[in-house]
Amino acid sequence: MAKPSFDWLPASMGDIRRKSITVRGFMNVEFIEQQPAFLKEAAGWIADGRLKWQEVIVDGIEHAPPHS
Repeated sequence: MAKPSFDWLPASMGDIRRKSITVRGFMNVEFIEQQPAFLKEAAGWIADGRLKWQEVIVDGIEHAPPHS
């Protein structure tokens, strides 16, 4: 079992507010019954180019892109 790590969220709330970042959490099990239909539909969207994504990974919330 992994050792608990430091909780950065309280320390990061100032950056979240200043950069107007939206934070929403959800449990995957909330939508589990919709997963098979979504995967089938999303595969078509990916194949025809309608579904695209961009992933940006930064080390620390202080390096998050500024709000535009």
